[in-house]
Amino acid sequence: MSKAAAGLSPFARMGFLFRAMTPWRLAHSYQREVLLVGSVGLAAFYWTALVSFTPIDASWVAVNYPDVTPTNLAGALGANLAGLSLFLFGLVAWLLPLPLLTSAVMIVRRAESATAHSRLLGWALATSCLAALAALQFPVVTWRGFDFPSGGVVGSSLAKFLVHWLGKVGGLIAVGTFALTSVLLVFRRSLLEPMAKTWKKPLWWDKVLHR
Repeated sequence: MSKAAAGLSPFARMGFLFRAMTPWRLAHSYQREVLLVGSVGLAAFYWTALVSFTPIDASWVAVNYPDVTPTNLAGALGANLAGLSLFLFGLVAWLLPLPLLTSAVMIVRRAESATAHSRLLGWALATSCLAALAALQFPVVTWRGFDFPSGGVVGSSLAKFLVHWLGKVGGLIAVGTFALTSVLLVFRRSLLEPMAKTWKKPLWWDKVLHR
């Protein structure tokens, strides 16, 4: 424990340790590359579980009798992981590894904003918006003879809330607004600043009018 954290309260000390272990502070390149390789491996395992998912496999959201060995290529853990992901997020479950992979690449490039709170909030907001949009546009999809909510429980709950309070059109407007906000938070770039620079330049009709 460093001297800087010695006089802090327990909660403040935990926060200090968390900041000290922030991934982009890894001192050596090989450490950051180990993180990237691990992230790619986790994503590959997760996508394998989704590709080979079948509703007849026992999981946290499904039960079969008699109990048999799962046919999922990722084993029992993959069956449980795929079933829970599809149950919670529906089709959006396929996109869940993207924040992890993107953050790992940014950490390798030593980008200090890789795990910024605003970017993490943007990823969460984008995931929620996609799930809600899927639930609003096509509530139920069929895959391998299994009907499930396109946006999962998360998307269905958000869609039900939005339609109840804002109506379907108002819900779509709200989802679009939050989706654009999530883009700004994830990319941490201004969309209007480049346009403002363009507006400052004289346009072709300005040259005609001032001849």
